[in-house]
Amino acid sequence: MFITYPQFEEFREIVGFTTTRQGGVSRDERFSSFNVGVYTNDDVENINANRAMLCRDLGVEASRLFNAHQTHGDRIVCVDEAVTKMSAAEVKDLLEGCDGLITAERGVCVAVTTADCVPVLLYDRKRGVAAAVHSGWRGTLLNISAKAVAIMKERYGSEACDVVSVVGPCISQPNYQVGKDMKDRFVEKDSSFAHFFADDASDSEKCFMDIRGIVKKELEDAGLRDVCVSGHCTFRDADLFFSARRQGIDSGRMLSGLVIK
Repeated sequence: MFITYPQFEEFREIVGFTTTRQGGVSRDERFSSFNVGVYTNDDVENINANRAMLCRDLGVEASRLFNAHQTHGDRIVCVDEAVTKMSAAEVKDLLEGCDGLITAERGVCVAVTTADCVPVLLYDRKRGVAAAVHSGWRGTLLNISAKAVAIMKERYGSEACDVVSVVGPCISQPNYQVGKDMKDRFVEKDSSFAHFFADDASDSEKCFMDIRGIVKKELEDAGLRDVCVSGHCTFRDADLFFSARRQGIDSGRMLSGLVIK
């Protein structure tokens, strides 16, 4: 149903996870079987049943699982006590167009949806602050992960050296072919990003992008130490993960998040 991360296991008060595609009730091949993506074309009853199973196993109430409708931007919302008291409709409106969530509330899970993009999980071990970030190529270009760290510092008093970070399962460089214009965008922003692109020998207009390598660098540049990067590839590991590039955009979705017990 989900994998966890050793980097968070020493902290008894939290659980860091990424769901897999196994162990659920969705039957359509595109979503089989543990699809937890609300904004997919899977049967709503299946999605709700899968999310209920996830909440049960995480030990969190379904109403306290916060998961935004992402738009590949860099908007981040802090889930505070006031947000936890909102109605479901109010929460939905608040989280529309949000690609990152931060909380210090107990009994709350903040999570992001992915199916090739990079999920980033952050935890301030001293102040008990958790963040989940969705970093697709647009969010990565906008450096959303570093923005989340900055908000943790500004709002919660976090120090970068206290933040434990995990870059979760996403598409790996050998499977992430992009146009040379993509490389140009990143290199124009930071010339050192050229290191994360490899030419495609079969197509002079294409290259392969190491998106998780870029996200790791962005986190390190933000002052984080020992950034852990998952070795899983969502495209390659078809038995474990959904992949929009492998299956098409109408595929299932995983959730990656942190629960503060």
